[in-house]
Amino acid sequence: MDAVLEDFCLESPGQKFILTGLNCMPEFAKDGFWKVKNKYGKTKGIMCWYGEIFYETQDRPLTEYHRISIEFADSVWGRYYQVLVRTEKHDNEIITRLLVNSVSFSDGYKLDNNEKNWYYLQHRLNTICQKYLPSSKYETPSSNPTRQALNGLTGKERTDRKYQILRDELDSALNTSETLEDLVEQLYADGYDCNIAPRLKNWTITPKGMQRGVRLDRLGENYSKRSIEIRLANNLMEKEKQANS
Repeated sequence: MDAVLEDFCLESPGQKFILTGLNCMPEFAKDGFWKVKNKYGKTKGIMCWYGEIFYETQDRPLTEYHRISIEFADSVWGRYYQVLVRTEKHDNEIITRLLVNSVSFSDGYKLDNNEKNWYYLQHRLNTICQKYLPSSKYETPSSNPTRQALNGLTGKERTDRKYQILRDELDSALNTSETLEDLVEQLYADGYDCNIAPRLKNWTITPKGMQRGVRLDRLGENYSKRSIEIRLANNLMEKEKQANS
């Protein structure tokens, strides 16, 4: 890990780059990463996670692409993990490199499949790029399916209809999921934003095209954190039962 961190922060002659640390200072990142690992006794296994973002457009200042990358990294890992964000121009390409400590400074929790989930990361990045880089790839759809379904409704009737749309989506996703990772992947694949992870007390789902999320327990008893965990466990047991029959 030491060599990776040193190389990540290394200045290349003639190369323009911007380096920022989230929950750490780049010049002291190596000591900071090790301090967290030693604190929780997690000094083996996967030490860091590495990722890259390639920007198709190059018509903005390097600082703007870096700002997008920081906002993305902060939205995914900023509450719990140390992250190094390096944005550079290399061979006429704008690239952001991300290096994430695998151990949370907050509670020692190791970065799991929920955070690394492809659909989750892709959806978060697309959502942020919609604000800064309008293009055919990141463009917000002109029609909003949720708002269309709620058109003309007000008050309790509007809320009831919105909640029913979310219940239907959750039921559909839960029917094909055995784990939380499966559920999150399915929701993101269907275009829903969500905040679902074991450590979180309150889980939320955001209707398509809308900004404000809805707590799952407000949708009814069958959609509380505990109820969903039970439904997923039952799905997994049923799958194992069928495999052994």
